Amino acid sequence: MPVFLQDEKGMKTAIPLPGDFKKGKRFPRERFAYDEDSDSYTCPAGKTLKRKTISTKKKIVIYRGKQEDCLSCALSNKCIGKTAKARHLARPYADVRIKAEEFRKSEKGKGIFAARKTVLEGLFGEAKRCHGLRRAKQRGVEKVEIQALLTATVLNIKRLLKGLENATGGAESRLASGLSNLAGSLLGALSRSNRRFALVEDRFH
Repeated sequence: MPVFLQDEKGMKTAIPLPGDFKKGKRFPRERFAYDEDSDSYTCPAGKTLKRKTISTKKKIVIYRGKQEDCLSCALSNKCIGKTAKARHLARPYADVRIKAEEFRKSEKGKGIFAARKTVLEGLFGEAKRCHGLRRAKQRGVEKVEIQALLTATVLNIKRLLKGLENATGGAESRLASGLSNLAGSLLGALSRSNRRFALVEDRFH
């Protein structure tokens, strides 16, 4: 996904690495010292996290501490979760991941990442829960992009309808009725057969 967004769409991505979501609840990756010669991390308690595996799909290298070290550590409540047996860390190794990491740490990236948690996550959840974006209707990036655009349009129309309702005190309006019908048509296009979905695709090109 970062490759598609950066290279094909020309977007700057503020995407955290796995394990970076719980900052504040446990030691962040910045508290671990990386040694390039041994390709390992040293934790705040002085223990070593060795390289475990590499994920070519996510463009990260994963490091893991020893179970006996982590479970007996006096700092474990600040470092690992309640059900975890050892601490894991992820380090980016590809340009696409490194660019995303650098932008996320910039002032602009921090603002975008904060907005994502407060503004966008709810929309993502609504799209998945109420409008079928949990699964792709068709295969291929272009077809999934069409599905995402249609879903986003429906979400915007729903908010326009809500705004009209608040502005008019719930009064009926021709515009509100038209928007409601359009939203219904778009939702129908997402749930119909492959042939109908292909017709929608043609209109976008």
